[in-house]
Amino acid sequence: FRSQQQKHALEQQQKALATIKDKSKQFIKQLSEEKKKLEQELEASAEAYRAQEERLSRALLDKSELSSQLSAALASAEAHEAELARLRGERDELRGEREREGASLGAAETARRAAE
Repeated sequence: FRSQQQKHALEQQQKALATIKDKSKQFIKQLSEEKKKLEQELEASAEAYRAQEERLSRALLDKSELSSQLSAALASAEAHEAELARLRGERDELRGEREREGASLGAAETARRAAE
């Protein structure tokens, strides 16, 4: 009877070990699948990060180019403003000369009439 109990206990232990072994295999398989999934997610995240980094670099380059263009446009506008101020000065000078000549002609005309 005792050997039967020992045999039965041994069978129970073997079944328990087989169950543990099977569960361990399933757990390892599950962990392996989760690891693959996490690796894929990590790679997708890394790719998205690289893409964002590339977009940021392009945006910064575009910003730099726009800044250069803006500086050139401002310099051009300042040059045009200076030229406009110079031309306005010339115009005002010419108007002054014309007014003085007009006044001189008017005075000469008045003097001519008075002399007649």
